[in-house]
Amino acid sequence: MRYVVRQNDIDGSWMVVDTLGAEQTVGNHRQRPPAVFQADAWERSWRRLGFGLETFALMPQDADLRVQPG
Repeated sequence: MRYVVRQNDIDGSWMVVDTLGAEQTVGNHRQRPPAVFQADAWERSWRRLGFGLETFALMPQDADLRVQPG
């Protein structure tokens, strides 16, 4: 899964973390249920784009996507 829920050890809040986006926190909640709801919603939205886009998202913006001979 790309979006996961983790508890913040410092203040006990619940974070929604994008594991593909360099562990970026995309949501912060006082309780776990809203964090799970956000993570599930974002995961469903990401999956609508189709599989294989994770690799595409990690490519440098100036990458040459044409097939190279040889």
